[in-house]
Amino acid sequence: LLRVLEEGDVEAGQDLVLVDREDHGITVAAAGRIVNVDRHDLDGARRVLAVGSLGREVRRTLVARVGGESDDAHRRLFGA
Repeated sequence: LLRVLEEGDVEAGQDLVLVDREDHGITVAAAGRIVNVDRHDLDGARRVLAVGSLGREVRRTLVARVGGESDDAHRRLFGA
């Protein structure tokens, strides 16, 4: 997974440096699919939750989903 640790601007030609790679086997594509598309994949949600560096908001969303709470995707995606 990718995570922004420090906000800032990235311009064309700048290098992005891989600082660390966790050995959890979850790709950005898989996590995105589980969070945004396959919302009923609770086993997948549990696998994503096992990622230690998972962002706070995604973790909160998946914990609620696994716990049976309704997933208000509109509020999560658009803030309203």
